[in-house]
Amino acid sequence: MGRKDNDNLILNKSDKFQRLVYEQYCLHLAAGYPQNAFVLDLPDYPDYSITYKTIESLIKSHPAKFPPHKKAVAYAKGLKGWIDLGKKMMLGEFEKRKVQPALYQLLMRNIYGWDKETPEEQENRITSEAIRLKEVWAAMDETYRKIHAS
Repeated sequence: MGRKDNDNLILNKSDKFQRLVYEQYCLHLAAGYPQNAFVLDLPDYPDYSITYKTIESLIKSHPAKFPPHKKAVAYAKGLKGWIDLGKKMMLGEFEKRKVQPALYQLLMRNIYGWDKETPEEQENRITSEAIRLKEVWAAMDETYRKIHAS
């Protein structure tokens, strides 16, 4: 069933049920898992699974029932957990054979977007590339005119 059906399924349940579903999502984030890995199966409704898309939709459409700050706090706790782990690795608190910095980097990139451009950074890069390209074309045009003027 579609996400809208899941929204309605949750909204038609008790406040307690809604809180429990949202709590599960927040616990997932606080444990350091990526939001898109969230799935909650409902034993009473085997045709339904609640994913992060459903929860994110509910946060936007019903912020009083699904307060966005709870998600932000959970996300921050998850990030802190991973940063604490990284600090311990950097300080040598683990045996060398247990430390896998490449795996840690991969997780941080994928879960928290480390090493990824923000939209602003991307726009600045594209703008500077466009300016540089314009300068190159102008120089090529000038060279072309000099060659053909002789």
